[in-house]
Amino acid sequence: MKVIKIKNISINFFLNKKLFPKNFSLEKFKFIIDNFKVKKKIVCMPDLNFKAKNFIPTGVNVPIIDSINPLLLSSNINDSIGAIKVRTEREIKKKDIKIIFNFLRKNISIFRRKKNIINKKEFTDFLENGVKNIYKKWNFTNQDINCIENKGKRKLNINTKTIIEIVSKKKIKSLPNYIPNDGFTSRGLKNIGVLDGTSHFIELFRVMDLKKKKDCKNLDVKINDYFFLVHAGSGDVGRYIHHYIQDKNINNIKPNSFLGKLVKSCYMAAINYGFVNRLFIYKKIIEAFKSNNIKLNYNIFSDLPHDYLECDLRSKNYYHRKGVIKVNPKSKFTKSHRWSKTGSPYILPSHPGGNAYIMINKNGNKNSLYSLNHGMGRSLSKTEAAIKIKKFSFNKKKIQIFRYYKDDLRTQSPKAFKDTKNILNAIKSNKLADNIAVLESVAVLKA
Repeated sequence: MKVIKIKNISINFFLNKKLFPKNFSLEKFKFIIDNFKVKKKIVCMPDLNFKAKNFIPTGVNVPIIDSINPLLLSSNINDSIGAIKVRTEREIKKKDIKIIFNFLRKNISIFRRKKNIINKKEFTDFLENGVKNIYKKWNFTNQDINCIENKGKRKLNINTKTIIEIVSKKKIKSLPNYIPNDGFTSRGLKNIGVLDGTSHFIELFRVMDLKKKKDCKNLDVKINDYFFLVHAGSGDVGRYIHHYIQDKNINNIKPNSFLGKLVKSCYMAAINYGFVNRLFIYKKIIEAFKSNNIKLNYNIFSDLPHDYLECDLRSKNYYHRKGVIKVNPKSKFTKSHRWSKTGSPYILPSHPGGNAYIMINKNGNKNSLYSLNHGMGRSLSKTEAAIKIKKFSFNKKKIQIFRYYKDDLRTQSPKAFKDTKNILNAIKSNKLADNIAVLESVAVLKA
């Protein structure tokens, strides 16, 4: 770990020299420390990446004392790579996968829908309660919901109908042109079951190697189990809310002020919507199997957001996480919880079509704020990859590829991402997490 101090604030870099981005700069970190009340340190993960579209680099966790700072948050608030485990009575064959993924492509949108998929009453409930009132109707259990961060529901301090009225009242000036300007409610009625992003995906993996068998047993992970990874967030609902707040051009917002309660509740509403969005996609994955008459057992394995506003009400710290998930130690869970012997698990993907890795940290890493990178991080931006990588295609003998045909596949080449081995070594050497199992990619649905 490399530590740089600016005005008594430590910036902890959990990465080696090879993983530092080419465009690395301390200027944004200096700005954050000069303008915000940072709690002791900022932590940077091995996938650290400076993207032009975001102020804050990806792979950064910034704890702020008793204030909310929209500048440090993502417009796709509650973006996550969630995982659902599937155990079938028989091997899933290639023809099965084709039927399953064609079903998903038909029922899950890559960007946005033209028709409403929920009604206004449901929209209001999802903003206010997240998955609380819907998960049983969608055939998930309480144990499943316990494997979602904050149990898929964040508390609001402002009435949901008031939030809808306020966000709908004025034209949002900073709203990007690619987002339909048909109103907040209209977006909310159409954006459940949406991946929303050319880097987002649904990918199917098979467990190929158990590196730590006891930990895998405690998580009920076996060879040839299947996992679906779902990369999705709050979509246009999160963007409407984030840009509504951005238009105010205010940071250092006190959470207990009237404005603070409004801003916090707006973000929490978007977070709740994101949880429901992914739960709907998990639901459709199960329906895809049933439509193909494949008997199965399933459960939500973990859903740990990486673009998130984490609130610790006891310490009054607000963690602004960009591309960073929280891996809790086993001590955080009761004996009846699935994670009581392992801590919270996360499936770390490499690149489309590449292996994925089940990660845990039983004792946690307090120095990293219990943080872990959500992916490998890019070595080339999409624009650079499209120029420098002349040709790329998936190995169709190993993986089945399904597409919406909205993206240049060259941008998804392994050459566009940081080296997986270096990332895994950085995670291990910095005691961020332990790799307990390796998964191989079987099929992917991408833009």
